[in-house]
Amino acid sequence: MVNPLYCIVFCLVRMKMANASFFPFHPEKLLRQGGLVVGMGVLIVAGGLIVLGESPAASFGLLENHEASERENVVPLSFSLNLEDPVFALPMPHIEKEIIFSFDPPRPDTEMSSLPLVIRLPKARQEQRVALPSRVNFSYVNGLLTFSGEESLFWVELEQVQGMQIEGKIHVDSQERRFVSVVQEGPLRQSQEFAEGSPFRTLAEARWWGNDLCQEKYGNKPGGERIEIGPLTNAELVELDAGDWLVWKEERWQKKRSLEDCKVLPIARVEEKAGRALVVGGWDQTGHIRCALSPFQPAPLRVKAEELFSAVRVRSEKQISCMLEKQCLILKVGDWVVKNGSRWKILRKKEEKEAFLNGKWFGELFVFDRIEMKGNGKTVQGQLFNAARSQVVPIEVSAGAPKPLMSARKGKNK
Repeated sequence: MVNPLYCIVFCLVRMKMANASFFPFHPEKLLRQGGLVVGMGVLIVAGGLIVLGESPAASFGLLENHEASERENVVPLSFSLNLEDPVFALPMPHIEKEIIFSFDPPRPDTEMSSLPLVIRLPKARQEQRVALPSRVNFSYVNGLLTFSGEESLFWVELEQVQGMQIEGKIHVDSQERRFVSVVQEGPLRQSQEFAEGSPFRTLAEARWWGNDLCQEKYGNKPGGERIEIGPLTNAELVELDAGDWLVWKEERWQKKRSLEDCKVLPIARVEEKAGRALVVGGWDQTGHIRCALSPFQPAPLRVKAEELFSAVRVRSEKQISCMLEKQCLILKVGDWVVKNGSRWKILRKKEEKEAFLNGKWFGELFVFDRIEMKGNGKTVQGQLFNAARSQVVPIEVSAGAPKPLMSARKGKNK
């Protein structure tokens, strides 16, 4: 709404300006006319305030009171960060899925009051041995669970419960969670897990030849497990019977019957056969170690008796003549024939056969077992062993009657 006092002042000013006495080109009138207009305006405003029952001071007071009231009605801006009791709900890791627990069996030539617990982290390829109960600090590095070299806010308390079970209490800051894991057998390690040139690297790269089939059949003791240790150009074949040990001495594995004076040396022995592998377990300065040896796989022994033997003639009930790979031989029942290089050598003496069984000679072996009647003729029967003595095949070849000498034939005709 327009104030009527302002309208009155405006009209008076316009009327005065319209008066012919106002002439802007007379400066002496300018000051007098301006003062008159200002004075009239002040009088009109004061009169209006008096009519309304308010003084100028009161008017200014009302304005101040209104502003103060507006300030009181404004709600102050406020917010809270709730920093008094911070609670961070960190997820509890399920580390039991990333850990393998096992006990180190005691070394036979030492006395141990308790078995150390082996904690293995397969993904990080780390392991640690502790005595129970124990606190173990962990950390995550690039997403992998690893052992921490110093105390951290992430640790696990371990203790043995109910025989072969381990109870763990995971602590992450102020949170806690429990789990129970079953102790497993020590894992089988690959050769790449050992340092180059280390004793167990050499053993893990050995080749398992299996049992000596010839020793089992003709020897005076059960055949042991044979292991070829070392590079192919300089390998050593070792036969381990029950109770035998391998001892790392003088930079190579040596066969021993006892562990006398071996307390500080790496040792190993055959534990079991696991499928097509031979499990070997041993100890070094770090603890117990298990590895699996791969089998030695020679070419399959595929021999045709007719290609191996030719010109077989029966000379008597226990003797034959033959051509064995183009080598003329006279054999008796019970003879052993060993292929030494490109030549076949007959072993008849007991000492010679024992030397072959004990590894003095290597090569394919034919054992002449017997001469039997079969149908209208006779057959020569025996067994052929491959050079590794890990394979054997039966040999049976037909034999003819010996040809008569020319002088005997002429005499008979007479």
